[in-house]
Amino acid sequence: MFDSHMHTPLCHHAVGAPLEYAMQAVDSGLSGICFTEHMPLPNNADAHLRLTTQDIAIYRQLIIGLKPIFRDQLEVYCGLEMDFIPGIEAFSQGLLATHQWDYIIGSVHRVGDLGYGIAPDVSDLESYWQDYYDLVKAAATSGLYDSIGHLDLPRRWVETPPNHLAIVLPVLDVIAAQGLALDLNTSGYRNNLGGPHPSLELLSAAYTRNIPIVLGSDAHAPTQVATGFTETIGLARQAGYSQAVIFKNRQLETQPFTDTVWG
Repeated sequence: MFDSHMHTPLCHHAVGAPLEYAMQAVDSGLSGICFTEHMPLPNNADAHLRLTTQDIAIYRQLIIGLKPIFRDQLEVYCGLEMDFIPGIEAFSQGLLATHQWDYIIGSVHRVGDLGYGIAPDVSDLESYWQDYYDLVKAAATSGLYDSIGHLDLPRRWVETPPNHLAIVLPVLDVIAAQGLALDLNTSGYRNNLGGPHPSLELLSAAYTRNIPIVLGSDAHAPTQVATGFTETIGLARQAGYSQAVIFKNRQLETQPFTDTVWG
């Protein structure tokens, strides 16, 4: 199995050298990894939370440099987690055109003026989720990405409204129609959600729409590599899945689940 969602200290909020992530992956029994560092923004906005444009070359050298070290132990790939922010699509396309990437995750981290982790006023709960999923839908139709990242991310800081399914199911229809995968993100366990992103309910809905899943820990430290994989694969099987997918040179390949017990 692969862990296809991992970060490095170059995003300024992760720790541990890429070499340590790779070593942990080998120790965990993974067959491959893909680093997906947070993309730069125009004018290096939010540089304390992501790559800068100047660091892209360093990032790629670090990850590609792992390939010969782990040649016989681990496949190593290099991608990006790219924010969808209306108005920067051309900038994002430029990042994709300038370098050869293996895998691109499309994530929504902010809704309007509310940044990551900032909850809306409780009275605006339904409209907040609608605005969030409208952005996810726009991301899915942008043509930029291979998968949609941590689909129900705001569960980390805000409750879902009673009509959550009615809001999100049309978005899953769009994701399916666009031929995108879902980032099956085990970080929900580390954020006290008792499960991955997306939830089992949404995972089951994704399965009925033939949406492939990409397994990833969203690791921001070497010790987080492959965490939650055992439980998450169990939930994916419960939803109907028998395999995940990986991306190499942005081409999809299937990976049947194994019975390995992951750390």
